[in-house]
Amino acid sequence: MKSTRRLLVRTIAILALVLVVLAPATSASAGRLPPIVVPPNTTPTGSEPATTHRPGLAPPTAIVLPPNTNPYGATYSEWGERWWQWVLREPEDQNPLTDPTGASCAIGQSGPVWFLSGGIATRNCTVPEGKALFFPIATETYVLFPWDPNDTPQLARDITKGDIDTAFDMSVDVDGASVPVLESYRAQSPALGSLPETFTVDLPSNNLFGIAPGPYQAVADGFYVMLAPLPVGAHAVRIRASFYVIYPDHRDLAVVDAQYTLTVPSVVYLPMLSR
Repeated sequence: MKSTRRLLVRTIAILALVLVVLAPATSASAGRLPPIVVPPNTTPTGSEPATTHRPGLAPPTAIVLPPNTNPYGATYSEWGERWWQWVLREPEDQNPLTDPTGASCAIGQSGPVWFLSGGIATRNCTVPEGKALFFPIATETYVLFPWDPNDTPQLARDITKGDIDTAFDMSVDVDGASVPVLESYRAQSPALGSLPETFTVDLPSNNLFGIAPGPYQAVADGFYVMLAPLPVGAHAVRIRASFYVIYPDHRDLAVVDAQYTLTVPSVVYLPMLSR
């Protein structure tokens, strides 16, 4: 139990980069989710536009693809698994979570969806045209040690759920518009009641945990957002959240504040020249 919690804390520390020790908490129920604000309207397709547009800026460009639409053929729970698999398979020296500038943005990216990471950082990234963006607002993973008989999927789920239950001050801003953080954007991975009860992460050499490389089982919980592809041009994305990491005798505060400048270049099609 203690060794697993050390691994869990290491993951949180890397993700949030700031841990502030606060007064003791007695249980995971010490915190509650902030009020959920439902957007005033939705588009006919069920996508949700960014709201709270600030004066003097261009019209909002962010369109959220909600989990009930199974964006790109997967649920938010499944995308949450893929996000953690993407993060944890990279060695520490080029891991997106420890990247302060955006130099590692493109590492390991493929398919129609690109991932953004959290932490406290200011990053500049180039994203190919037509790529959706998936990222956590507040998330936590618990990697099970196969040599620890106390580790069970239920224990992992209880711990991550208890911590994410305390999430507050969650916000996503895209090009000056606020994207509502809805309760439906929370997903446990794997989904509650599904089998198998865990998902597999492949840890490389020089991994974030400093343990032997190989496949491990994990459980995750968090709030996530999938944005439809942004138009060509420069875009500002800011992700902020706080949540408590709860122990029997104290709690730590994990803080996320990731600021992205994303450049989406236009694709130039060269005409075919006849011989």
